[in-house]
Amino acid sequence: MLNFLRKLRRNEMKESRYLKYAAGEIILVVIGILIAFSINNWNQRQKDRTAQLELFESLKIDFEARLDELREIIEGRRTGIEAIHSLYNIINEETPLPEPNEINRLLAQNLIVYSFNDNFQMLNMLFNTGQINQIKNESLKRKLIQWPMLVEEMLEEQRQIIRLSTINFEDIYYKHISVNLVNQQFNFRNYNLKSNFSSKMKPDYRGLLDNMIFENLLANRESFLYINIIDGQSLIQLAEEIIEEFEKELTQ
Repeated sequence: MLNFLRKLRRNEMKESRYLKYAAGEIILVVIGILIAFSINNWNQRQKDRTAQLELFESLKIDFEARLDELREIIEGRRTGIEAIHSLYNIINEETPLPEPNEINRLLAQNLIVYSFNDNFQMLNMLFNTGQINQIKNESLKRKLIQWPMLVEEMLEEQRQIIRLSTINFEDIYYKHISVNLVNQQFNFRNYNLKSNFSSKMKPDYRGLLDNMIFENLLANRESFLYINIIDGQSLIQLAEEIIEEFEKELTQ
């Protein structure tokens, strides 16, 4: 009887040691799986972060290009307003009628539309793929979301400027002056539109300047240019802030 109890006790001890060993093995396996899973997650996060930083770098370059474009356009719009003010002075006979090349230069300003390129494929991809939601920097995310809205505000006036330039001004120019001569004074971005054609028509500059419709068109264009400058300055400020946010992310 005693021998049986001893054997039973030894068996229980063996089973206990086996259970402890098995439990230890299971714990080690679980820990190993958790560590591997954690390492895999860390590697994936690193890959995602690297891809995000590469995207940020591309977007930063794009926004820098937009910033340069906006500054150029605003400068062109200010030049357009100056030309309108010069034409006002001539209309009111505060200054004499300039030489043909100078009056054509002033009139050419009314045909320049200063179009902003709103086709931003990299930013569109950020929205369309949902990657905007992966940005943890809430300030950057908010500013990126704000960008398309401010662009649309500026485009509203831009469309009006385009309509005035390509329809209204051209229509009244056709009736009074040589558009060929005006185009030759077109100087935005150093375009050279010189023509070998020599027009025989005699431009009626005074008839154009004394036309009430022309004066009203100048007033409308001036208003849209002023509003566009204000909207453009808001975009410039936002672009500078977005570029600064990207630089912070890229240097962390």
